[in-house]
Order: sequence, then C-alpha cells, then structure tokens
Amino acid sequence: MFVTAIREWAIAHYNRDGWDFLVECWEDKDIYEVIRGCRTPRSAIEKCRKALKPMAEKRRSVMNEVF
Repeated sequence: MFVTAIREWAIAHYNRDGWDFLVECWEDKDIYEVIRGCRTPRSAIEKCRKALKPMAEKRRSVMNEVF
C-alpha cells in the first residue's frame, strides 16, 4: 500500500534517524507489518520512524563507546 512511498522516503533520508536500516535490511513484508492499518503515507512514515528510532539510538550509543 504505502511500501513504495516508505522506501522512497528512506532512501531520501538514508543518513538520518536509522532509515539506512530500512533500506539495507527490511523487506517489503517487514515494512508492511509495521505500517499495517495506516491511512496516510505520513502516518506510515511516523510508524516506521518509531520502529527505527531504538535501533538508531542503540547504534549511536555503541559508536559513542567505541570512539
């Protein structure tokens, strides 16, 4: 439904907020599971952002410890 819009958003924002995880690791079915029930592309983007945020924060935490 909005999977293509999500992928386009993720590519455009690849280096921000964990969107690279979606581009590199998520299959369409993974995106669909997260956005199921969304009625607008904007709400689908927000649901994905909420799912990606913990991953991005964890990576940031690990990177801060390494350097």
